[in-house]
Amino acid sequence: MSQLNTRDPEGAKAFYGAVFGWESDTFDMGEGEITLWRLPGYVGGEPGQPVSREVVAVMVPMNGNRSPEHASAHWSVDFWVDDVDAAADMATERGGEVKMWPFYTSVGKTAILTDPQGATFSVSKVGPSA
Repeated sequence: MSQLNTRDPEGAKAFYGAVFGWESDTFDMGEGEITLWRLPGYVGGEPGQPVSREVVAVMVPMNGNRSPEHASAHWSVDFWVDDVDAAADMATERGGEVKMWPFYTSVGKTAILTDPQGATFSVSKVGPSA
């Protein structure tokens, strides 16, 4: 699932809602708000995942201690894979780099990688079998 980090959540909601037809639900997660973007009628992801399968992205406001003042709004792209360790190994074999080797999160397992041109992305396996 991809994540938008922005200083203008309301502007982003209006923009992506108009461009892609996304609807948003905002939740207080204790350490700040998080917005889930849904595309009504879309069925993606995996059965049993921790969010609705209509969810196409998440948005986190860049404020307080979450981001340095000079940081620009940006997307963080995450690809779901069957095997995070194998994806990390394959990335290095094909000229990419592992920035963070596979680690566990509250929803599964993730690694941070770069492609041979230096573009950063993550790969994740969601669920208890990660």
